[in-house]
Amino acid sequence: MRDNEVVIKEINSVQSIPFRFKDLVTIPYFIFFGFVVHIMIYISVKENATYQQLYFIFILPLIILFVLSFTIGRIFVRYRRVKSIKYRITNQRILFLDKQFNNVLKSFELSEVELDYTENVSKKGHIILKKDNSKTYKEYIDSISVMDVLLSKKKWRTPLFESTNIIYNVEDVNSVFNEIREIQKSLLNNNNSN
Repeated sequence: MRDNEVVIKEINSVQSIPFRFKDLVTIPYFIFFGFVVHIMIYISVKENATYQQLYFIFILPLIILFVLSFTIGRIFVRYRRVKSIKYRITNQRILFLDKQFNNVLKSFELSEVELDYTENVSKKGHIILKKDNSKTYKEYIDSISVMDVLLSKKKWRTPLFESTNIIYNVEDVNSVFNEIREIQKSLLNNNNSN
């Protein structure tokens, strides 16, 4: 912890599998993509017995591994994060801490981070942290999108990789989001007055 840094809130994260709305697009998309690749390659090697063995021993398992890693694998990675990371809000930063050793894994300056959130019917959701676009560095990996060609609206684009800057399964996500925004505003007001 820094000098004059005080923990204001610890964010409660529900220990359940974190599904996102975008999973309804990504899972069918990657399954369809894997199926199309399978058909295209299998048709081209169908007549040659040597290539068929190569296909069934090497290429088909790679296609299956690719599809599983981008469907079930994404959800498993999120679940591991939920189980192993806790989140704290200080008067200066948002901290991602290891639950076992209490080490800081990531920290985001409140003055430099943009926030967004998603909420489901049960008032649980995810808080998405993005580095401020005006800064020279960008860390938000959702800029690499799979469906840019098919979907023109930015909010429907599907990221190829998962962003690691998400606080998953937050209870009463709207009020937690508003609390963080208030802390951000008070920090900015304090900085402007000094």
